[in-house]
Amino acid sequence: MPRRSWRVVSACEIGTSHVRSGLPCQDSVAHSIVRTKRGNVFISVVSDGAGSAAHSDIGSWLATTTFVELVEVYLEAGGRLIDIDRQRVVSWVEATTARLIERARDDGKMVERLMRWRRSVEAKFVFDPTKAIDPRDIIKVEQEIQTLRLKAEAAAKSAHIETLQAHARILGIRHSNRQQMDAFQIAVAQAKADLDFVRG
Repeated sequence: MPRRSWRVVSACEIGTSHVRSGLPCQDSVAHSIVRTKRGNVFISVVSDGAGSAAHSDIGSWLATTTFVELVEVYLEAGGRLIDIDRQRVVSWVEATTARLIERARDDGKMVERLMRWRRSVEAKFVFDPTKAIDPRDIIKVEQEIQTLRLKAEAAAKSAHIETLQAHARILGIRHSNRQQMDAFQIAVAQAKADLDFVRG
């Protein structure tokens, strides 16, 4: 009797408080189906985004996709489900945490650049209560803030897109290698059958 294939449906719903605050949905789900010698294995990981953290929507997405990739690598290397113990799962959690920390460090560099720019702006304008504030200075500062904010948003979006593209390339390479391995296994099996036939 043929085995039924997996059919997967997933969804994340944005909370009402996030809708009111104009925040995106910060929860994520990732899944994958890995073909092994012992049958297909379905992997699914969910993450509840930390609303108190900046860019938690990206963090939850990175956590789920990273963890799924780690399990994929383990299974594709011949690892068995029965051998997955607490120590191995903890190592996956630690690797996922390290990747999140690395991403946060990159974002932190952007924040540091913003703070340096802010201090440079503050140094240009020393408040003097005896003099009126020049409206042109206010407009200039507001324009600089808007320009820097747009650059920061563009950089964040670009980094997110690059991460998605890299993930897609990794999956494509794995899929291609998996097809080659399947073809190789079929060729080996055919060669063995031919040899057995010749031997009589």
